[in-house]
Amino acid sequence: MADQRVERLAKLCVKYCVEVKQYEKVLIEGGTLALPLAREIYKECLLEGAHPQIMVNPDIMYMFFKYAGEHQLRFVSPFAKFLVENIGVHISIFCDSNPKTSVKC
Repeated sequence: MADQRVERLAKLCVKYCVEVKQYEKVLIEGGTLALPLAREIYKECLLEGAHPQIMVNPDIMYMFFKYAGEHQLRFVSPFAKFLVENIGVHISIFCDSNPKTSVKC
């Protein structure tokens, strides 16, 4: 069972923030830490009758921006371009671990 706070946040995102409609194509994107919220958003999109798709990025964008050359930074992926042109709603979840909850030994 999901955390009720996560369930409420997912409903808020889907029903009020982006107002997902029936038959709408929805891309839900986030890192591995975002999976609990991404799952709930996915569920809420299904309940609204939309067509959700989840893309989990394993938090490697830092590596891209650190090591990519100028030509790579300027490159527009045909896949990314297709998504932008064909997805009705794009929900990106940016999160990081909470260092205050970590236990130091």
